[in-house]
Amino acid sequence: MKKSSLEDVAKAVGVSKTLVSMVLNGKAGQYGISKKTEERVWKAVEEMGFKPNATARKLRTGKSNVLGLIVADISNPFYAKIARSVEDAAQKKGYHLLICSSDEDAKREADLISILADQHQVDGLIVSSTLEDATMFDRLYKQNIPFLLLDREFANEMFPSVTVDNRKGAEILIQHLIDKGSNDIGLISLSPSHLSSLKNRVNGYRDALEKNGISFKDELIREVSFASLREDISKEVEFLLDKSRQVKAIFALNNIVALYTLEAIHQKGLRIPEDVALVSFDDIELFKFTSPPITAISQPLEKIGEHAMEVLFTLMGNKDNQVPNNSADHRVVLPVDLMVRRSCG
Repeated sequence: MKKSSLEDVAKAVGVSKTLVSMVLNGKAGQYGISKKTEERVWKAVEEMGFKPNATARKLRTGKSNVLGLIVADISNPFYAKIARSVEDAAQKKGYHLLICSSDEDAKREADLISILADQHQVDGLIVSSTLEDATMFDRLYKQNIPFLLLDREFANEMFPSVTVDNRKGAEILIQHLIDKGSNDIGLISLSPSHLSSLKNRVNGYRDALEKNGISFKDELIREVSFASLREDISKEVEFLLDKSRQVKAIFALNNIVALYTLEAIHQKGLRIPEDVALVSFDDIELFKFTSPPITAISQPLEKIGEHAMEVLFTLMGNKDNQVPNNSADHRVVLPVDLMVRRSCG
């Protein structure tokens, strides 16, 4: 069946396309269009199933009923599960959710924020940001567009956010390795390294070493590119497991890094945990079934999504659409759990 157009609506009501456009854009009163005519236009729009764009809808009702979610990579189980939780909460409130992946690309993320905020006129925005500074979010704040940061924050900004205790989680995980007898522990992180979640995990690693009187070795901190994960991780595993470094354990800073590290270790013909232990920050279902099952920090993914939506709806319900950006009431930090399996011995 052919979709109704602006021209179809105008013909059905017996008015011009310009008049219909004025009504849809909330300008009926401004141009002296009678209430009766305005109602006839909207009745025709509903009966014919014509879909005015988000801008027109927002001008008329003050809402687009659309929310935006920007994550690094929706194919990552971490983000996929959070997105599902966010989508379910949005649907219960009568909202649609647009989900986008930034691929850890700052320009792509900035473009996506502009598209969702300006073109799609979203009522609220959740972003797991890859940006190094808060300029884009300062602009959203000034535009009174409700938003919150997911999983990551900016060092000197107090925007609404939902995160987990990355630093404490990493410290607990490294302490577990140390208790199992590992001292020289390699760490594989991702670029961009300025991301708060990654920095806090590295800091937790250092905290555990310091508390146990183990010297920190800068050369054991390795960084790989999001764009070439498999190749970079293979090289870094080769570097860390060179006999001269005596590394007996590797800490992968997220689940994807852990999977490629597992692959690289197996390709070298080494056994886990007999030859090298492996742990991951961020647990996924697959880790229960790998060979061997991987010890990991589990994040409360559904709760992250639920809390994110609670905070966002609170912001959207505010008369001014925003809270002071230094409000601690809208910054949620959730605890994590250690899932002990067989990859540490």
